[in-house]
Amino acid sequence: MPAEALKVWEERGLTQFKVAEVALMETGDNARLEQEARDRARSIQGQIVYNYLLSRKGSTGWWQEWGGFDLESEILREAVLSIPAIKTRIDTFDPKDNEWGLDTVEDYRDILLQAHHADVAEDDLRRGLMRWLSRLSPDARRLFARDIKVWLKGPAPRDDD
Repeated sequence: MPAEALKVWEERGLTQFKVAEVALMETGDNARLEQEARDRARSIQGQIVYNYLLSRKGSTGWWQEWGGFDLESEILREAVLSIPAIKTRIDTFDPKDNEWGLDTVEDYRDILLQAHHADVAEDDLRRGLMRWLSRLSPDARRLFARDIKVWLKGPAPRDDD
């Protein structure tokens, strides 16, 4: 389920993505749109930070953070590091012989992330999401999958409804 929650598109020559983007009904009032997003998040167990866009053509909401993780930067990081050519460069890193004169593989990863973040493709992002998920504990992965399912399904009925 988590892989289907990744929306990927190309814009101005860059591959962009959103996690758990959903259509929201409200298209005219920002306060009502915020309430709709809150209602949708009511049954989420992990802490999330979401963003939303009020639009007359169709409002949307999506996750930026979940469980204290910055989804955009962490998934992008995993995506870049999973590109075969980048992975090979990291695997063959030599602190005594590298183009930037770096001493640690961690510094080398950071340089490669900065240099190649614009090179990711859709497959890289999907692989990056799966790599990020694989780093979570089994309980956290189950919670993430449950929260994604709840968010995508829609808001639970309110007690006062």
